[in-house]
Amino acid sequence: RERDAIQLISILPTEERIPLLEAILDRTERIELQQASVESWLASDANVQTMVLDRWDRLAPPVLNGVFQSLVRTLPGTRLLLDRVESGQIDAKRVPAWAWQAIRGSTDEEVRRRASQWSSPSVSKWEDIRDPYIAAWSQTGSVERGEQHFRKWCASCLRCN
Repeated sequence: RERDAIQLISILPTEERIPLLEAILDRTERIELQQASVESWLASDANVQTMVLDRWDRLAPPVLNGVFQSLVRTLPGTRLLLDRVESGQIDAKRVPAWAWQAIRGSTDEEVRRRASQWSSPSVSKWEDIRDPYIAAWSQTGSVERGEQHFRKWCASCLRCN
């Protein structure tokens, strides 16, 4: 029902949707609600995209991931993201590798050219980087260390104890 309501709201004019989305993107709202709203409202509306990108650094990582997914699905969204990276408003290193891969695979030559200035495919060979991974895979897991890691890196966004 919640997703149906979000989709129904998507037919409202942009000027009515933006204040609703601003309220939903407040970090006190549930992540699932924020993600569903971004998924439904972002891809096709440049004004909504602009509002969300103005506050991108305050979004929870799962929501930000949805923002990037929505933007790279369309050429205007991809161009807007590149504009923000080029202007320094968004740190290129914070754009996920999968998003850069999608942008570099664009059918638009200008987008591919612009992306190449900020991101290049990984050139590391597995043989050159595998040893630390292999060593970590052979270690025994620790519930205590895992819990400490979760509390430090995950719990604040996932909102659980």
